[in-house]
Amino acid sequence: MGARTRRFTSLASGSGKATAVVACAVMLLAACGGSGGSAAGGSDALAVRGDVVDASAEASGTPGAPASVTTTSSPSASEATTSSPSASETTTASAAEASSSSLGNCASPAAPNVDWARCDKSSADLGGADLSGADLTGATLSGADLSGANLTRADLHRATLTGATLTGADLTQANLTRADLTRANLTGANLFGANLTGVDLFGANLTGANLTGADLFDANLKDAKEA
Repeated sequence: MGARTRRFTSLASGSGKATAVVACAVMLLAACGGSGGSAAGGSDALAVRGDVVDASAEASGTPGAPASVTTTSSPSASEATTSSPSASETTTASAAEASSSSLGNCASPAAPNVDWARCDKSSADLGGADLSGADLTGATLSGADLSGANLTRADLHRATLTGATLTGADLTQANLTRADLTRANLTGANLFGANLTGVDLFGANLTGANLTGADLFDANLKDAKEA
C-alpha cells in the first residue's frame, strides 16, 4: 500500500500536462456517457442547427435532397385591369360625338342653304337675310329679328321662334312642322304653301299674313290675331 500511495502522489505532483489530459478524459467520458446518448445528441444537434436535409428528403422522396420551392407570381389588380374604356365612358363619348355631328355649322354667316340645325340664334339680327333653303331644324331663334328675311323652302321643323319678329318675311313652302311660334309677329308674312302641321301659333300676330295653300292641320291658333 505504501508503494501505491507513493506512485499516486508522484502522479498528482507531476507536470500540469498530465493533469490536463486526465481532466479532458474525464469530461469526454461524462459527455458520452449513457447508452445511445451520443446518437440522440447528434439528432438533437441536427434539429438545433436548423438543417433541412431530413425534411427535404421527406418532401422530395430523395434522401438528402433539398426541397425546391416554386413561386408563381400572379398579376396585380392594376396589371390585370385592361386599358379599354368602361361602358359609361364609351356611352358618354358616343353621345357627345352624336350631339356634335347633329349640330350645324353655327359659325357660318347667314346665306342660302346655310346649315344652322340646332344652333342657338336667339335674339339674332337677321333682318332682310337670305336664308332660302336653309336648314334650321330644331334651331333656337327666340326673339330673333327676321323681318323681311327670305326663308323660302327653309326647313324650320321643330324650330323655336317664340317672340320672333317675322314681319314681311317670305316663308313660301317653308317647313314649319311642330315649330313654336308662340307670340311671334308674322304681320304681312308670306306663308304660301307652307307646312304648318302641328305648329304652335298661340298668341301670334298673323295680321295681313298670306296663308294660301298653307297646311294648318293640328295647328294651335289659340289667341292668334288674324286679319
